[in-house]
Amino acid sequence: MRELYRFYRKKKITDPGIYVAHDALGELGRELSAIVAPINEFALFGSATLVLRGVINRPIGDIDLFCSKAIWGKLLPRPRWTVLTPKAGDPPILSMTAHGIECHAFFAWSDPAVEIDVPKLIAESEIVNGWPCATLKEVLRHKVAASEKIGPGNKHEEDIEMIEARL
Repeated sequence: MRELYRFYRKKKITDPGIYVAHDALGELGRELSAIVAPINEFALFGSATLVLRGVINRPIGDIDLFCSKAIWGKLLPRPRWTVLTPKAGDPPILSMTAHGIECHAFFAWSDPAVEIDVPKLIAESEIVNGWPCATLKEVLRHKVAASEKIGPGNKHEEDIEMIEARL
């Protein structure tokens, strides 16, 4: 954790939202440690991975965690987690609030606009500041598809630009 704070200082990141995201990740990490989650059975996705890599310097709206069904099942009975069902036929999502940021745990993804192979995403993840994270290429693929679905002027456009500058 201290390593991340040094990383933020080195990058001259001062936005308090980044530190809130870091604290939320710390809480999520404690939840995963409590169930003894193997690091090869989960991966962060989306904007949280961009914050960890220093790609973006802004607050994030949520933290997305893709995990195996085994990890999801171990989180399910823990008191901080609640089950959400986005719409009929979609796989359930676990949700926990940490430092005002919603953390979502997915074992499957069913948005036809962008397919995500959860086991593959986890298997190809990269360790970034101690966290398994989806590759930038995979995050970019998802953000481009989401941006096209939403249309111009959406939240993903700036992230896409920042990721493309890194690749």
